[in-house]
Amino acid sequence: VDLSQAIVPLEQTEDDHEDHDEHEHEGIDPHIWTDPNNAITMVETIRDALAETLPEQADYFEDNAQKYITELKQLDRDFKDLFAEKINHEIFFAGHNAFGYFIQRYDLHFHTPYTGFSPDAEPSPRAITELMEKMSQSGSKVIYYEELIEPKVAQVIRDATGADMMLLNGAHNISKEDLNAGVSYLDIMRQNLAALDKGLQ
Repeated sequence: VDLSQAIVPLEQTEDDHEDHDEHEHEGIDPHIWTDPNNAITMVETIRDALAETLPEQADYFEDNAQKYITELKQLDRDFKDLFAEKINHEIFFAGHNAFGYFIQRYDLHFHTPYTGFSPDAEPSPRAITELMEKMSQSGSKVIYYEELIEPKVAQVIRDATGADMMLLNGAHNISKEDLNAGVSYLDIMRQNLAALDKGLQ
């Protein structure tokens, strides 16, 4: 099942995460799930596919989908309420561009020294310096880092600026420990909610 079929794709340019200037397109952002509203659409797509395959269990799939959708709608409201309370909507992230849909959903300002959607890329020293300059201008005291990789860039920024490091999880994968503990998408996004509440002014 193609879970992106009912979602409007977000096509980013090299500097979309900074200033939305016109640059050569990098491609379609695959991280559709970072927007809880997109997650609702994905649940509906899964529900419909299951009901088509097993029509005798359609009511069961509908009930489960509605329960999960209710939780996702509450998550979306909680993010909206959080950002409505915050004065500063600037997020400084030492990771790849995984939050385009999330940023678009909540109208945030997102800064990263990385370009593109791959976590394997390495940011240039100039890009890291520019990010630190923007942090200084904004007064931000937090640098967020991504999950399941060595946060070397975040550590460099922390050491240079004195900023606190906090995890902002793109929900790509989970650790073996989290898998065994039954950590869910909702758990991860609520951890992000708490981290953003603590880190944003």
